[in-house]
Amino acid sequence: MENIVFNPYWNVPDKILKKEILPLVAKNKNYLADNHMEWYDGRLRQKPGEDNALGEIKFMFPNPFDIYLHDTPAKGLFQEERRAFSHGCIRIAEPHRLALYLLRDKKGWSSEEMDRVLALK
Repeated sequence: MENIVFNPYWNVPDKILKKEILPLVAKNKNYLADNHMEWYDGRLRQKPGEDNALGEIKFMFPNPFDIYLHDTPAKGLFQEERRAFSHGCIRIAEPHRLALYLLRDKKGWSSEEMDRVLALK
């Protein structure tokens, strides 16, 4: 594990932008605002918050495929028998628990500190 990102932005991959987002924007001119998305540095991203596709925590590790572990706002998907809802990244059912485990030896990190950081959205 390389790092943990609390309250991540979701940088929308070009493939998802072209195939999914732009057709929705063509149907609804308010789609980006309604989904807390913004253009930043020439790329589309979703702001941190309750609706962010990555949830509250993203776990980064080196790999050539730009795949990472992340939280999700769609917790109900874990109850489904078929679980292939992601575009390649891996949703974590208990991201807070995983983060606390990974940070267990880091001085200053506790459940309370993580809650404080997550509240900074």
